[in-house]
Amino acid sequence: MHTSEDLKKIGVKFVIYTPYGNTYFVNHEGLITTKQCNFMFSGSWKFVGLVSVKSNYRITFADLSKETKPDLLYKNGNPKYTVRDLDHGTTREWGNSQVHGVNNILFL
Repeated sequence: MHTSEDLKKIGVKFVIYTPYGNTYFVNHEGLITTKQCNFMFSGSWKFVGLVSVKSNYRITFADLSKETKPDLLYKNGNPKYTVRDLDHGTTREWGNSQVHGVNNILFL
């Protein structure tokens, strides 16, 4: 298990949690990794920002901080946002927000 201090040492800026328990680590350059990738940032998977699941509202990586983090969940517990990423040159929005939405973001 990696502690917050361990994650900071490898440059993690924040951690994204999904409703189904997936965890993603984003560094200060916006690169994404997972535990399954041994916490190695490949350089080809990048966090672009958050996208509202019900509107066109977006929060870019540059604008997302501990101070600007929005309320991430509706009153019923479903995520308000999903992730927009850039993976090997393809921009994607993570699908089904109840599975791949953003449940929480922990800034380190």
